[in-house]
Amino acid sequence: MSNAHAENGHPLRLLAVPFTGPDGDTTGGAIVTAADTADDQKPHRELTLLLATGCAVLLSLSAVAGHLITGRAIRPALNALQQQEAFLADAAHDLRTPAASLRLLAETAMGDSTSRTAALERTVRLATRMGDLIDGLLTRARLTAGVATLAREPLRLDQLVEAVVDETPTDGHQITVDAEPVVVNADPDLLRRAVTNLFTNALTHGHAAGRPAEIELSVTPDGVLTIDDAGPGVSPDLAHSLFDRFHSGFGSTGLGLSIASWVAQAHGGTLIATGSPLGGARFTLRLPTHDR
Repeated sequence: MSNAHAENGHPLRLLAVPFTGPDGDTTGGAIVTAADTADDQKPHRELTLLLATGCAVLLSLSAVAGHLITGRAIRPALNALQQQEAFLADAAHDLRTPAASLRLLAETAMGDSTSRTAALERTVRLATRMGDLIDGLLTRARLTAGVATLAREPLRLDQLVEAVVDETPTDGHQITVDAEPVVVNADPDLLRRAVTNLFTNALTHGHAAGRPAEIELSVTPDGVLTIDDAGPGVSPDLAHSLFDRFHSGFGSTGLGLSIASWVAQAHGGTLIATGSPLGGARFTLRLPTHDR
């Protein structure tokens, strides 16, 4: 055994030993060289750390890219599901009362032959109205999805309000209408739904329990419909969420006010709720007039 140096100066340790061949005779020898590899371990460790860090970075980037791609692919499906849920909720809200009225008319026609003709005539009118409601719901769904536009046309807001009041059962409530002529650009079916929802909301919630409602409707030449009631009014805590779905605060779903607010916004108008001089709530619907 001896010490030596390689051509690059690294220290070596040499060991020479004999080895035995197959016949048991010593036929040769072997030289074993040993060198210190401690200086080579540091670059090896640095390379290993670099590769591990690179793999971790690539894995993180792949996860982020996969999340973004998956979210972009799923988003249309989630939007479609939300629109479907909104459509079903609106349909249930708008068709509940007409469906109950149809049943009542059918029971009246079956039990009283003298009023059967009148009941059937009202049934036909109500069924037609339900068809219009369904068309309005489908129209809103298409508008929300961006595949249709509003069917705007000039119409008399004062006449539409008067027609809604005449067609809605008031059951002894005190209703006052002061409507001045005004023409607005609006979708007739959607605007009728909005006005109907606001009026029925006042009939339902705009009075104390066991007392008839006191409601005043006014239409001004600048395209503003105001509905006042003498009910409990609107709590300030609910003012910010009054027109959100399922947040009416009146013990109902709140879909009627939500739909009315959406119709106002779709026409470039506004719908706000404030206190009323009658002591209850005032809902103010403002729409662009035909000459604007």
